[in-house]
Amino acid sequence: MYRDRGGVEKMKVRESFNSMFKIVDPNDKYKPAKIATFYHIIGQHLIKYPIKNNLGDIDMRFNFGLCVTSGLGKKAFSNVVEKSAKETNLKYCSITSLHEEQLIGKAWTVKNKEGEEKFKTVFGFFNKNFLIRDDALTLINSPKFEIARNYFLTALDIYGENTVTKKQVAEDSGLKYMPECSLLYFIQPSEKIETKNLSSGFFRRAPILRIELTDEEIDEIIDKRLVTEYIPEDSEWMKLLRNVRNVRIVKYNKIKKNILDKVNNVVKGYRSNYTLNKTLKITNQNNIIKFAYINNIIYKLSEGGIPGIPGIPNSIDVNVDIREEDADRAIEDFEKIYSAMQTFIRGNEKELTHPIDKEIVNLLTKEKCFSFDKSKYSSSDVLRIVSGQVGDSKENVKKRFYNLKKMGIIETKQMGSGKDTTSKVWLSN
Repeated sequence: MYRDRGGVEKMKVRESFNSMFKIVDPNDKYKPAKIATFYHIIGQHLIKYPIKNNLGDIDMRFNFGLCVTSGLGKKAFSNVVEKSAKETNLKYCSITSLHEEQLIGKAWTVKNKEGEEKFKTVFGFFNKNFLIRDDALTLINSPKFEIARNYFLTALDIYGENTVTKKQVAEDSGLKYMPECSLLYFIQPSEKIETKNLSSGFFRRAPILRIELTDEEIDEIIDKRLVTEYIPEDSEWMKLLRNVRNVRIVKYNKIKKNILDKVNNVVKGYRSNYTLNKTLKITNQNNIIKFAYINNIIYKLSEGGIPGIPGIPNSIDVNVDIREEDADRAIEDFEKIYSAMQTFIRGNEKELTHPIDKEIVNLLTKEKCFSFDKSKYSSSDVLRIVSGQVGDSKENVKKRFYNLKKMGIIETKQMGSGKDTTSKVWLSN
């Protein structure tokens, strides 16, 4: 568990942020999405300061999709983004059309009374800061919107390398700019996304997190949603955003070797049988590093007394140097997000319908058993625990267990010999 030595203000900020969500959250099921929204909003405010690296810069945005049943919390997330955007005068809007002219904008020439031609431009959705797309299945799946998807891939590329253009017909002149937008989109758990569309790059730029609720958890939401006491929103979150908005220069100091080794070991520990996951290794590394830098920025801003830039009112000059606490927090946060990503990938590629299958996967997901090294359970542990949870015999659970192994959803490995033989179980990711 993460502990921040001396970073008390940072925890106040997170508590303040969580108070923004008007939602019943049984068993912290929405926590990964809340964490993703936290980095989504702060990263957008730092878009003009990508992390420089000889082998490719790291964009500060964290775009993502949320797979959640309609009516069970979707609005709470878009509301938090909208309120945060308004606090720092950033532009927020819902994407109502996927036509390329609506996304990018258009340019044209008109003649005035004197016959002189003047160039006119109107910018599209990409010229906003926070974009929300509800019911995004058509954007990701439909061949009709392949051009729109490609434009999104460009717009969400590293800031400075993401120029979009819209030329006038039969003319060289047109609209050309670098979008500063971040994207949050929603899909339904019942909707299936084609793997080829995810692996095209869209999922790397904006991974999908799935919030999977049990019937009992949905019942808890129903019982509490109209009687839960209202929690006033705290001002610490908004105060932080105003400070981040005033950051004009960010200097990213080199990461200490012991911290980088720790991050790399976590990333390399994510073994995978899913083709989609194998394309995410570098992205996972970038996201953890990005989160760690953001955590240090929050720490520095919360300390106060940071000098401004001469001649620029209200400006803040931040020298970023990742501490071990910042990296630990980033790893812990990312692992929660990663867990929700895996819930989506498994559900999208190999939908589980049997209740025993779901309990086995839920158990391993909850305890973050994503690799041999991270596994906390032996095969006998899983059979015993799940048998008790579902009220079925160990023999029936064992059949389902080996079926999941055959499907490539779980892996096992024996250790020891003779009477000391045991095994470890983990999700194939």
